[in-house]
Amino acid sequence: MNKKHTILYLIILFALALKLYGINFEVPHPDDYITVQAAMHFGPAQVELSGHGLYGLYVWPSTGMVYIEVLLFSIYYLLGWAAGIFPDIDSFKNLYLTDPSSFFLICRIMCIFFGVASVAALYSLAKRLYGHKTAIMAAFFLSASFLYSMHSQFIRP
Repeated sequence: MNKKHTILYLIILFALALKLYGINFEVPHPDDYITVQAAMHFGPAQVELSGHGLYGLYVWPSTGMVYIEVLLFSIYYLLGWAAGIFPDIDSFKNLYLTDPSSFFLICRIMCIFFGVASVAALYSLAKRLYGHKTAIMAAFFLSASFLYSMHSQFIRP
């Protein structure tokens, strides 16, 4: 591994550390309920929607994020079922209805993953357009941005 890659990996680790540091900040954020509830409605437990019904699901959030959340919740259920934590789908649904914090955490980790991946994507794009030094600076400034780190923790499309 050369020095150029080492610097990039350190910047990516820095971005990951900043985002993981505040993962429990303001849980749940008001927007978190909308996307998690949409995923639970379409996902394995088919939880009934409360509040605004289906209207908001097709306008905001983007359905791509909801589909990824459905996939993650399905994996969560299957792993819990295999481990004996969820003997049936109703126990999974009851966990969501009584303590949805694990569902919020799963989605926040997904958002953090996309936030960190965007640092690497910015580096790749900036390197093609402007060279290595500019790409390193762009990746560092994006990873150190307070607002970027904060919004990468919330469950938003």
